[in-house]
Amino acid sequence: MAGPFLDERIDLCARYGTGYSEGFSVTHTEDSGGSEYSKIHHPYPKLEYELSFANGDQDGLAKRLENLHKRCMGTYRCFRVKHYAEWTTNDRTKTPTALDQQLINVGSNKYQLVVWYDDPSPEAPRRLIRKPVDDSVKIAVGGVVVTVGFTVDYTDGTVQFESTPEGVVTGGCEFDIPMRFAMNYSGVFSNYKTISSTISVVEVLNP
Repeated sequence: MAGPFLDERIDLCARYGTGYSEGFSVTHTEDSGGSEYSKIHHPYPKLEYELSFANGDQDGLAKRLENLHKRCMGTYRCFRVKHYAEWTTNDRTKTPTALDQQLINVGSNKYQLVVWYDDPSPEAPRRLIRKPVDDSVKIAVGGVVVTVGFTVDYTDGTVQFESTPEGVVTGGCEFDIPMRFAMNYSGVFSNYKTISSTISVVEVLNP
């Protein structure tokens, strides 16, 4: 399991010089004849951010990041990050609707919020939504929007129905990405009152 979760949204807006990458866990092996064999370990993408800033004001971003790093005890605790390239279930950035995504039945009338990147199937790439934004979840059953008969757990992204739904369960929401620091914080004094630094954070799949 990941370290304890700090339920706080951290805004890593691109205007601060943020770069990000995203990929899947894949290994490639090559035999003596040069043939390559590939294996994917799971269907979940993993997001990484690199935040670089020069001459950060000690009372601004530099201080906020350093304080956050201390509160997280370095790489130990996780936190929420709004990923501006993908923060809703509706085509990444559009207003979410109750018909956006087919939820995953995890048993006992409980369903997991999810974003599918292909037609839903056991092998399809997807992102499990573990940290939906409060009060943003919309649900439909059999194509009809419902507002009662279920509860949403905003700490793990599950929807619990009071009775068995009579139809396909779909839903949508805004969501954050659970992430943690991937390295220790380090800074360089550009001058007396400014700091330059680079810090990396990485998505946590099991917050």
